[in-house]
Amino acid sequence: MKNPDQASPSPERGVPDIGGIRDTLLGTPLEAVRRKWESILKGEAGPFLQFYVACPDDQLPAIVQYLTEHVGGAASGQPLPEIDVRHDAGIHNAVEGLEDRIARHPANRVVVVVRGFEHYVHGFSDEPTRLYASHNLNQEISESYRRERPLQVPPGKKVILIIHIGYSLGENVSRTAIQSALRSQFKDGIVLIDAPT
Repeated sequence: MKNPDQASPSPERGVPDIGGIRDTLLGTPLEAVRRKWESILKGEAGPFLQFYVACPDDQLPAIVQYLTEHVGGAASGQPLPEIDVRHDAGIHNAVEGLEDRIARHPANRVVVVVRGFEHYVHGFSDEPTRLYASHNLNQEISESYRRERPLQVPPGKKVILIIHIGYSLGENVSRTAIQSALRSQFKDGIVLIDAPT
């Protein structure tokens, strides 16, 4: 559902004023969300940060670029392959498979887009488990140190996981996925764009 306060397309360029798009939950402009996320990245956070972006699929690339273009060169260099969690292969293993590319990436802030979260949540058989799904997903990364083989990140680098919540499976599934993400104690931030209410 469109947010009535969402910015209209720019007549000069024919594209939305991304910074003026408003979060569905709080009504906060995306520009304010970006500033908040930048302050988190500049703080004492660990090497992995996990942010949720709920939005239509076709808006994700522009939103990710906008949110990450001023966080220590995150938008520079070749983008890393996206991770798809819809088949529940384990996000820890997927990130582990990118460690060499993360280490060689020229930026000190490396963005990895994670897709398929709504499919991941929908794959569980009951509502309580679905609502706990994001906690489990984020915990795999946040508590990697508990594993026999923790995830490795070179000193001075941070990995920004942008976990996308899409709307392709319908409003009910998207709504559950968003509720699940909101409940995760391990997330670092969330923004909802045109989210079902």
